[in-house]
Amino acid sequence: MFRVNSEQRLADAAGGEHLTLPISLVREFSPEALAVMEFAAQSEIDVCRKMYSPYPKFGEKIAGVPNRVYMREVDMGNDRDLFTEEGDGLPVFEGRMVDLYDYRAKGYSSGRGRAAVWPDLPFGDPRKAILPQWRIPEDRIPDKLIGRINLYRIGFCDVASPTNERSLIAALIPPNTICGDKVPTVVFERGGPADMLLWLSVANSLTMDFIVRKKVALKMSYTIMDSLPFPRDRRRTPGAEAIIARAFALSAVGPEMEDFRRSASNSPGVPQGVSPAENQEIRAHLMAEIDALVAHEVFGLTRDELRYVLDPDNLLGEGSGVETFKALRNREKRQLGDIGHSGSCWRRGTASSTMAHSAVVRADIDPAAPPEARSDLLVRELRSLYRRDLGFATSTAMIGPCLSATFRHPGQSGNWIAALW
Repeated sequence: MFRVNSEQRLADAAGGEHLTLPISLVREFSPEALAVMEFAAQSEIDVCRKMYSPYPKFGEKIAGVPNRVYMREVDMGNDRDLFTEEGDGLPVFEGRMVDLYDYRAKGYSSGRGRAAVWPDLPFGDPRKAILPQWRIPEDRIPDKLIGRINLYRIGFCDVASPTNERSLIAALIPPNTICGDKVPTVVFERGGPADMLLWLSVANSLTMDFIVRKKVALKMSYTIMDSLPFPRDRRRTPGAEAIIARAFALSAVGPEMEDFRRSASNSPGVPQGVSPAENQEIRAHLMAEIDALVAHEVFGLTRDELRYVLDPDNLLGEGSGVETFKALRNREKRQLGDIGHSGSCWRRGTASSTMAHSAVVRADIDPAAPPEARSDLLVRELRSLYRRDLGFATSTAMIGPCLSATFRHPGQSGNWIAALW
């Protein structure tokens, strides 16, 4: 535990190099089980404490704000008699079909079990659609799902690991579909589209994933989800409007989202004039922007704290032995080389990251700066994380105008996101 896994580290700990974890903080992190998360450095404890302090646990019932209601809609094993391979019936979502802000990430092609073929369906692929392995005829739909499956709801992947590229993955799920047990769903009592989009953004952020990795082993259980710190009142959440607008652009994509696009754009808390984003490059930017806003505005992390979250070597030094998103980083290196890894960009001191570094100093000194300006500093560094889905390095010449349009303050333009495309 706590990475004391060698004689040298044991000697360091015995010599005074130890971590300080107050009992009050253990209660804060895990009030029911009093479970101690695995920490490798004091920086991790400090970041987690900072994230937990302003918000309640997701499982707390609080009057006057949205409260979650979970459901395992069908069990892929016990309910197999409900399924059919025929074309009629509602599609059944399996975990591999869901990715960040994407309910059509993969489609079934052929085979069964481990031999099943599920090709990727990237945005822009003409095949992109809900392509399930199984369907459930309407006359076999369980009674408990009546009134549930006609809603837009959030689905998250049940299978999780701290060694995966991402541990918490969620997407908006359309009506007239059914989710298998590996995609538990969430709806909110007293919540609207804006509340779902804000929750989805925080859940899919790298900062939240940082905490999840310290709790999860193989399964994203309700107990773990309920222990996480989520903002519950969007009206009091810093940066919420900017975050919700970007989450709408990422989530309201596809023919099954037509009703959501229409109803959400007229609902409280969702900015108008935002267009769905199907372009892979634009989506990469939007996800990086959400990460910056969630880290800097929602949780109040500094640039150095976020750099630690992304790669502890940034602060502890090369070869620290402390890892966060190693699988994600390794994939980027394979696909893009060192320039695809944000930590390498920081250490190499490219022109764009140098500008970001100077911007973060100014933004930290000037707390009166608008959220978009304060978060610009982080997006320039985060953007490389999402190039992994693009297959090429984004042009610096294109990034400048794109970010400039994105970070226009909402008060200055009613169409501040649409300017991206």
